[in-house]
Formats: sequence, structure tokens, C-alpha cells
Amino acid sequence: MKIIVCITFAVLAASAFSAVIDQNFNGLSDVYEFIYFGGPANAFADADGDGVSNFDEMLWGTNPTNATSKITGPTATLNGHTLQFTWPAATNRFYELQTTEDFVSWRTAAAGFIGSYVESLAAPRTPTHKFYRLQVSLAAPATQLTNLTAKLTGHDLVLTWSPATSHLYALQTSEDLQSWHNLAANALSPYVAHLDSPGAPPHQFYRLQITREVPDTNGNGLADWEDALYTQALGHPLDAITDTDDDGLPDAQEFQQGRNFLKKDHPAVGLLVFTPLEK
Repeated sequence: MKIIVCITFAVLAASAFSAVIDQNFNGLSDVYEFIYFGGPANAFADADGDGVSNFDEMLWGTNPTNATSKITGPTATLNGHTLQFTWPAATNRFYELQTTEDFVSWRTAAAGFIGSYVESLAAPRTPTHKFYRLQVSLAAPATQLTNLTAKLTGHDLVLTWSPATSHLYALQTSEDLQSWHNLAANALSPYVAHLDSPGAPPHQFYRLQITREVPDTNGNGLADWEDALYTQALGHPLDAITDTDDDGLPDAQEFQQGRNFLKKDHPAVGLLVFTPLEK
């Protein structure tokens, strides 16, 4: 039996960066920008010319200023009837290896904070060909199941669901059940879709994609992966006490406020405070 194995990989950016510091709203973590660029950078530029954008390199956990640091997809090794996939797993990234036979219907073969997967091709009813792709995200998909309900009010379609704490909801739409796009990346219930808007298609399908918020275990305002990146680059963790530039504002708060923790840019620096004289 001839077995054809094809590998592709894709970036999954389903989770909004609600726990990631991005004071300039350019799509990149301020911590990530400081470590690699020393300041704001273009999320969709390719600083090192390796064919991968700065944004995608942030998701994959690679260095956007080093062309040799990039993910080109999982490596597949065939040993008899055993197929093994391996890939360099970055800290605090959630990986999902998916498989399909027709490029339309995909199923999850393995998911988690993992860097490898082994599959036996000798199992009964093994298809003659199979395709694989690898997705990555900064937050694990939510396990909660939520019913999406729809109610038509005039020319408006009102979509509702029961939201859960620490979960993010991306409302998506499709005309053919194959190609989907986001109506709202961080949707709130209820969501009103105007069906009489110009160019509205004659029929449309909706689905709700649910993810957890990006984890911030120590509650310092930085995502766990930002903390890990900061510690790796500077040799010590970012805490609520350290004040590197001695301007009265801890480094963690400076990141949260979009300030430079290596420069005395606290708004109170340089101000003279007078107290009334005692009578």
C-alpha cells in the first residue's frame, strides 16, 4: 500500500491578547517589542527577511531579528509503519496537530503543550493518503460548550450565547461552510448582524470560536509567555518591586503604562512638591 504524507502548517491566532501588554495597539506585545526591537515595530513586517512576519514569529516563539530562527513546519520521520512528527515547542504555547484527507474536513490528531506526535499507519482502515497541519496559539482552546442561538428581529439577526469568565469569543461567518472570516474577534453577547446591509449575501452561516484568555499566573499584568521571555533575555523575572531606572515606578507598571523602564519617564519625576508652613 502506497502512503502519501503531505505536511503544511498554519498559525492560529484565535485568542485575543487581553492579558498581553500592547499599549500602542499594534498587535505586538510591548515586552516582545522591547526585547527584540527596543521599541515599537510593525507587526506585519519581516524584520529578518526569513519569510515570516514579526507577528507570526511572536506566536511561534522565534526570534524576529534572526533569519535562522523560524518554524518551517513539523519534521516527519517514517520508520516502518510508524510516523513521528516533531517540532521545536516554545514556552507557554499550545499546539494542535490536525489531519485531513480532502482539505475540507480537519480533525485534531493531538493537542496540548507538546512538541511531538506518533501515529501508526498500520491501523485498520488507514487511508491511502493523509495531510497534516500544525497550529499554534498563546492560549489553550476552551473546553466549555456554548449554545449559539439566533433570533430574527426585522432585518436584524440577534445572536446570543452564555459567556463564561476568562473565555474569549470570536464570532465567525461563512457562505460555503469552508471559508470562514471573523465578524468580531472578541464578540460580546448579544451580537446584532444587520442582514439588509449593502452587499449582504443571500445566505450565511455562523459559528462561535471559544478560547481561554492568555494566562497570567502571577497576576503581574504580563502573560506567562511574556514573563518567560523577559526572564530569558534579562536574566531575572519582572516583579512588582524592581525599579531599574529609579523613577519611583516599578518596571512591571512601566510596561503596563507603555513607559520605558530604562528611562526616568514617570510623570512625577522632576516635580516640586510644597507643603503649607505650620502656624
